[in-house]
Amino acid sequence: MNATQIAISATLVAGGTVSPAQTVPAEQWTGPAVSTVGGAVVRADVVAALNIFLAQRQATPEAWAGSADSASVHTGGAQRAEVKADTIMATRAGLTGYMTRNEYNPESAESKRRNARYIRLRFGPEYTDEVSRLQGLAHRVAAVSTASEPDTDGK
Repeated sequence: MNATQIAISATLVAGGTVSPAQTVPAEQWTGPAVSTVGGAVVRADVVAALNIFLAQRQATPEAWAGSADSASVHTGGAQRAEVKADTIMATRAGLTGYMTRNEYNPESAESKRRNARYIRLRFGPEYTDEVSRLQGLAHRVAAVSTASEPDTDGK
C-alpha cells in the first residue's frame, strides 16, 4: 500500500464511516411496512392468502405424473431374475456409473451409443438368455440349500 491509501483507510476508520451492519428484530421494527411491487404487504394478508391456498382441493399425485395404468406399466410383475438381468444388460452397455459423472451429456454421441447398445441387449436374445441363466441358478441354489438342511425329525 502506498501512503495515500493508508491515509484514506485511517481517515475512514477514525471517522466512523465503516461500521458493522446492525439488524433489527421484527418485533422492534418501527419503520413503515416494507413495500413490494404491489404495495405494502401485511402479515395478516399473507397468512390469509396461504390459508385460502391450503383450503383448496389439491391434485392427487396420479394427476401430476399419471398412474401405472396410464403408462401401461405392470407394477410388481418383474421377477428378481428379470431385474438382475436388466441390470447386467445396463452394465454391459456401459451405463452404470456413466450417468453420474459431471460431464454426462445425454445428447452426446457416446451417450446415444451406450443407450442404443442397452436397448439392443435388453430386447435381444442376450436378455432372455441371462434371465434363463439366473432362474436356473436360483433353482440350483434353492435345491442345494434345502438338501443341506439338517433333518428335523430327530433321525
